[in-house]
Amino acid sequence: MVLRMAENVQFVPVDLRIHRSQVIDLNVEHMTWAIREISEYYKIDIHAIMGMSVREYVTNTIDKLCSDVPPQLRSKWIFMEKTLENTTK
Repeated sequence: MVLRMAENVQFVPVDLRIHRSQVIDLNVEHMTWAIREISEYYKIDIHAIMGMSVREYVTNTIDKLCSDVPPQLRSKWIFMEKTLENTTK
């Protein structure tokens, strides 16, 4: 299934058989940024907590991360949003 929102934009569901290296690279880049920000702000050594490099962590968890598809994935995001809303009130 490919959803079209605009003429030149397509949303394609991730298929790790096809997109594995791109998904890993994207997640490594995102986690590297997040860890840098967390380390700077909270003075926490995330690398020590993870016990492995960001690339190793992503490679070891990417199958689980991408295993849920809608509606399971959607319900998790809704739950997370509701949880976050309740913690900020």
